[in-house]
Amino acid sequence: VAGLVLGGRVVQPRGTDEPCGVPVGRQEGCTHVGGDLRGLQPQERRPPHPHEPRARRGTRRGFSIEDGGGLTSPSFASDEGVPCVGRALYTLLGKTDHVSDFDSCYSAVSVLPPPTYDSLLRSAEYSLSEPTLPFVTAWSARALSSHSSYVTAAGARRYKPVDRKVRPVPTYMPNPSAQKFAPIPIPQPEPLPHHPPPLSSFVSQGRLTQERLDTILRTVPPDFLSEQEIDLLVSVLVRRQNTLAFDDNERGIFSREFFPDYEIPIIEHTPWVQEPIRIPKAIEGDVRKLLHEQRLAGKYEDSSASYRSRVFPVVKSSSNKLRLVHDLQEMNKYVIRDSALPPRADDFAESFVGRVIYGVADLFSGFDACTLAEGSRDLTTFHCLNGPERLTVLPQGCTNSVQEFQRRIRHTLTHAIRDDEADAFIDDVAFRGGRSTYDGKTLEDNPHIRLFVYEYAVCLDRHLLTFITAGVTASGWKLVLATPRLKIVGSVVSKDGWHLAHGIATKVLRWPQPRSVSDVRGFLGVAGVGRKWIKGFAIIAKPLTALCKKTDDDFIWTADAQHAMEELQRLVTSPPVLRPIVYELARTLDRLPDAHESSDGLVILAVDSSIHGAGWVLYQIHEQDRHPALFGSCTFNRVESKYSQPKVELYGVFRALKDLRHRVWGLFFCLEVDAKYLEQMLYEPDLPNAPMTRWVSYARLFNFRLRHIPAEKGKAQDGLSRKARADDDSEESDAEEYLDRFFGFAASAEDPRYARCIVAMAARYDNAAGKAAGFDRMALPQHAAEPAFCVVHLGVFESPRATRIAAHGAVTRPYGERGWDA
Repeated sequence: VAGLVLGGRVVQPRGTDEPCGVPVGRQEGCTHVGGDLRGLQPQERRPPHPHEPRARRGTRRGFSIEDGGGLTSPSFASDEGVPCVGRALYTLLGKTDHVSDFDSCYSAVSVLPPPTYDSLLRSAEYSLSEPTLPFVTAWSARALSSHSSYVTAAGARRYKPVDRKVRPVPTYMPNPSAQKFAPIPIPQPEPLPHHPPPLSSFVSQGRLTQERLDTILRTVPPDFLSEQEIDLLVSVLVRRQNTLAFDDNERGIFSREFFPDYEIPIIEHTPWVQEPIRIPKAIEGDVRKLLHEQRLAGKYEDSSASYRSRVFPVVKSSSNKLRLVHDLQEMNKYVIRDSALPPRADDFAESFVGRVIYGVADLFSGFDACTLAEGSRDLTTFHCLNGPERLTVLPQGCTNSVQEFQRRIRHTLTHAIRDDEADAFIDDVAFRGGRSTYDGKTLEDNPHIRLFVYEYAVCLDRHLLTFITAGVTASGWKLVLATPRLKIVGSVVSKDGWHLAHGIATKVLRWPQPRSVSDVRGFLGVAGVGRKWIKGFAIIAKPLTALCKKTDDDFIWTADAQHAMEELQRLVTSPPVLRPIVYELARTLDRLPDAHESSDGLVILAVDSSIHGAGWVLYQIHEQDRHPALFGSCTFNRVESKYSQPKVELYGVFRALKDLRHRVWGLFFCLEVDAKYLEQMLYEPDLPNAPMTRWVSYARLFNFRLRHIPAEKGKAQDGLSRKARADDDSEESDAEEYLDRFFGFAASAEDPRYARCIVAMAARYDNAAGKAAGFDRMALPQHAAEPAFCVVHLGVFESPRATRIAAHGAVTRPYGERGWDA
């Protein structure tokens, strides 16, 4: 309560030079809009005597006491002023029924403490059981305004500051075998009927009522399924309704037959005790009801442990219902780290592209389905309205909870994942249908049910039966029964391809003009979701990324930044449809097809570079049409932008191959560029300088054929902003460091990777050509079978036209002993 008014005195922490406000009686401009000051008369105040007792003018708990607007203390020997501590807050908030004199009220509305005390006033307002109309003062306007700026970094931003980040313990697991899962048997469901009972004959029974069924059927788009196809899927739900949960009493748990109770791996420590967060009086009843419901569902139980963590209620944005959040940061300091990772969001979404029908099952309170081991429950003890309690299920705030839950759900779907029929992203399980509609082919004995829908219903029935066997339940309120388009991890997938979610585009369009570096980073983070749909994203966003650099200068929103933001907003509204690479089809080609041959399945990488950066597009030919798989781009730093044009083009190819190495390695593809001289640089190099040699060596590790195209035909990969480079662009470039790691130039010569790398500039020279070019010896690593398979260092040789080869850890022989191009 420091910084408030106590009996006409202003409170301020000791040791600070900043005044809490002007002395009482000297402030002006306060407007009274709440409460009633009529009948309150000002009283005269006796000036302080210089020889008053220490109890009135002394210090206490680090605070000092003075009269007349100076420093005072919230706690001293005399009772004078103590009752005014709480009243000062409530008086300022408009609750004046306890005020008995004009002085006390005027003191409350006149105080102006530093911004660090704004949270006190906000907390007092939050705890009021009835709404009030506060006084409009300088302090209340600042602290209670929705646009007020919070003091702490955590309050001003939506992410945790680095100094508050809690890191788990990187050490060995004490009992690795504790979380071994037993195999789940493959269920053998009964065949589905070809003539299911009509929906009109449905009778509410068990968990599936008519109201709940109608909620599920609303997820099916109109005109997508026929009436009998809907009847077929409803029959599946009726058979497997025990896998659906609509409230906590119906929630299932992972069966102990296959999944052991989870033990939290923790090191030796001293039990922690944290002061509980008080629940506001206005919602105490709702919190008690929530605790009682969760206790009946088996989530909480009594505890007598020596631990105590914090909990606090929040409101769900989707349902406006309360939920309790467990603050387990103190526990996470001693938890041993689980190194498992969740799926990559892009790879997860891409794996669902090209299907004709989808379904989604969101597990009902998925973490609550994981039982916590008895020995780990005390660690989750918290103190709330009902006293000390502890969790009996996997806590959401625990360090390893995501890894453990992902491991369990993937074990449940082992067979479905193997057969490419389903996959899970944390607690969202998505079902895949087939890739073809079979041209509308139907069942032989029922022309109203298409074959691909029946196959999907069979898979759905088997997956839901697997859920029942494993013991888990899906939320009936969130179940998506069947849909041709599925929104998944920020994008939309369908048979046509991969789409950018409309919600992302809407957020980017409605983003206000940034006023700080954090706002710029937030915009780039949201817009960056559509990076693979936007040509030259890195170049366009260059002025925005320049604003994110650490600097002591004030934040200035420039015209270039405004133009970049508007351009990204324009491009994100009309993104192309991406189709992922079909690798089974791409691997059937090992050369460029002739004019009379089909090029279906051919992968094409189109690259274009400028002094500002490089852009590339990855295509694949489907049914003689070229479809983009993704767009990519990068920017060049000051050194790279000064390269000559041939060097820039070669470097752009290297950066494109480096970025797409996981997608194009192991298959034949066509490399399209608008610089014809790149073909000679790659296939017949004239021993360029060392950096270019390394880029050529890296490029030759891929199986491609270069094809020159005119510049006017390469507008897609040329999707770069040709505007001048920002002066304060980033200088970061990891190209040479990456090559050092890849080729092992800085590593030991005995590294076996040496024998797998080809020296591109030497592969086409024979003895005579090598001598004519200025070579005097060849390099042969001791562990290499052929002289062409080696990694070398390149340096300046006596000949002005050549470069000397000096192999690390290799023996050299004269050219005459073995042929160069062997």
